[in-house]
Amino acid sequence: MLEQVVWSKVLIDFDTRYRILQAWLELADFRGMTDHLEYYMKMGVLSSPSGLYKLTLRSLYSNPDISEEDAIGVVDSLEKCKNVGMGRALLSLVGDLGPNVVQIIISNPCSIPEVVDRCKDSVFHEELREELERLLQVGVNLGFRDDSIFDELTSGPFTDKQVVLLGELSADHSVVKESLETLGAVVSDGVTKKTDYLLTGEGASGTELDTAVKIGVKIITETDVAEMLGLTI
Repeated sequence: MLEQVVWSKVLIDFDTRYRILQAWLELADFRGMTDHLEYYMKMGVLSSPSGLYKLTLRSLYSNPDISEEDAIGVVDSLEKCKNVGMGRALLSLVGDLGPNVVQIIISNPCSIPEVVDRCKDSVFHEELREELERLLQVGVNLGFRDDSIFDELTSGPFTDKQVVLLGELSADHSVVKESLETLGAVVSDGVTKKTDYLLTGEGASGTELDTAVKIGVKIITETDVAEMLGLTI
C-alpha cells in the first residue's frame, strides 16, 4: 500500500537512536562527537539529542579515545550549537517522515503539543513531546523559521509534478493524494497537457487514460512510485 511505503515504521532500537543522534550532530553543525557516538551510547551516557547538551567533562573522560583537550573542545562547541530551530530538530527526531512532511508540519508556528500531534505518524511520536521540552530546558533554540536546509532536501521525483489518479489503488484516493502531496506533488482531477504522471491502478480505463496516451503523459503504477522513491514494497 502506498501509504505504508511512505510511512514505513521501525522499532526505536539502538540503530534508530543512533540515526537520530547522528542526524542531530549533522543538522546542528556539530560533528566533533560523530566518531565517538557509538561508545557513549553503549556506555549509557547518551541516548537522545538533549543528552548531548548535558555531557560533562567527567562523562567525556570515560572514553579512553578522547583527550582532555578534545573533551574541553566538545563542551565548548556544544554551547555554540544550540541555534537549531524547530525544522532541523524535527528533521532529526522525526526524520522517518521525510523532509517534505516536516516542512509542511512546521509551515504554521504552533505549540509543542500541536507539533507533536502533527507528527503522530513518526516512530518517535511517543517520546517527541518530552524530548522537545528537554531540548528547551537545556537552552536549544526551537524557533520556527525559514531554513535553507529544506531547499536542499525536499527536491525529489514528485516535487512540483502534476499527478492524476485513476483506477483502484491500494489505498483510498484521498490517502494516496495526501501521500503524494507530502512528496511535493500537485494532484489534479483531470489529465491535461500540464499533467506529468497518470498514476493507475486496477481497472484504470476511460477518457483520462485515452487522453494521457494521446498527449504523451507518463503512465505509472504504485510499483513505479516505490521505485522512483527508492523504496521496497
